[in-house]
Amino acid sequence: MRIVLFGPPGAGKGTQAQRIAAAYGIPHISTGDMLRHAVAAGSPLGLQVKEILERGHLVSDELIGQVIAERIAQPDAAAGFLLDGFPRTVPQVAILDRALGGKRLDRVVMLVVPDAVVEARILGRAQASEGGAVRADDRIETIASGSGSTSSRPSRWPRVYRTGACWRRWTERVPSTRFSGS
Repeated sequence: MRIVLFGPPGAGKGTQAQRIAAAYGIPHISTGDMLRHAVAAGSPLGLQVKEILERGHLVSDELIGQVIAERIAQPDAAAGFLLDGFPRTVPQVAILDRALGGKRLDRVVMLVVPDAVVEARILGRAQASEGGAVRADDRIETIASGSGSTSSRPSRWPRVYRTGACWRRWTERVPSTRFSGS
């Protein structure tokens, strides 16, 4: 099962991704976690990412795509995977399509959470973190504008997925990990 999980920061992607990945026996691949780990480990990728972020820039689509392509080529992802945080842009959709090498996604799931709930979760996450640190994609103004990350507004999400047979809209009222509903 090859799954992409969309949603704004604070929508619960990480929580739902863990549950879905466990249910299907596939790896949960979070670009954010991969990049944070690379920075913390001081790997060549991490040093490159750290420099980009320290300049206040976003990591390029090409660099993220390279990381994802390498990851989904690993043996544990041969039977499928769940992508959390990728793709976020139309160019990233094209990168993912190339990395899939002709294979299709089985599901593209959009988590729909009211903006007020997202904002409350992010504020709670910041208060719970050491020193009240806020991740770049957790800033309320970033969510409100929809810039730099997947917005809670479906009109900002890659249209290429919103019309496909694998598209599912998943609200908090639809708790199934079997992707029922539309």
